[in-house]
Amino acid sequence: MLPLLRLEILTAEKKILSARDVRWIRAELIDGGIGIRPGHAPLVAETADGVVRYADEQGEHQVELRAGILDVRGDVVTIFTSLVFHGEIKDGDAPSTFDRLMAKIISGLEGGDVNAEESAE
Repeated sequence: MLPLLRLEILTAEKKILSARDVRWIRAELIDGGIGIRPGHAPLVAETADGVVRYADEQGEHQVELRAGILDVRGDVVTIFTSLVFHGEIKDGDAPSTFDRLMAKIISGLEGGDVNAEESAE
């Protein structure tokens, strides 16, 4: 039997979640949803804003996240995100350094100019 998963959700500032003995994870990628179970192939993918769902011994859980990067290595699934939604996000909230870095990474993945923001300043 394969070992159960460990789910880590991280921002630049702190670890948001560390869940052990996870049976499955469901996340939204930019090109659709993905289900991850023990034994999943290694993967690095861009996530979309949305809900990450997972199940452990206590039941099913969900966390709403901003877009980021999902990494699957062995039995560890790590999601790097800029923000976990806690209520409403105000339009005036200033983007953090991590938000700006993630925007550059995502722009590069989409074939955009990674240095466009720097040249505009």
